[in-house]
Amino acid sequence: MNEFTNMSGAQLVAVYNGMARELGLRSVTRFSSSEDGRRRCEKLRNQLATLPKEEKKKETTGMATIYEQFKTRSGSKREALLRSLEQSRDQLVSIDKLIADVYGKNNGSKNALKMVLLGLIETIKRGNLPYEIKSEKSAIGLFEK
Repeated sequence: MNEFTNMSGAQLVAVYNGMARELGLRSVTRFSSSEDGRRRCEKLRNQLATLPKEEKKKETTGMATIYEQFKTRSGSKREALLRSLEQSRDQLVSIDKLIADVYGKNNGSKNALKMVLLGLIETIKRGNLPYEIKSEKSAIGLFEK
């Protein structure tokens, strides 16, 4: 029996959102079922337990995290790319490193990465976000405007 067993749906959402905020993930408004909420809370708790403290995102007050601004879905390729670019913000990152970060070692292609990158670029344009993506022949970076 874990700590989430006797929680209501609203309590699960509140606990999940608190942990998600620490990890820089998007918040939720509801779960499809209480069991799904318990499972997802357990998964985040395990992620928090295994991450070094410096990797946990600092809680922001009144300001959305970069993941909320880009409206990335937790666990998506777009979120993985954004996380990799954000860790090296205002610097160029090699395409090979980005492919490894997004798809795992030797599992992705430049064309697949390009499709995910185009999604980030479109989100910047549509959301009028204060970022720009710069690229060179073998490197890409996320920069503040």
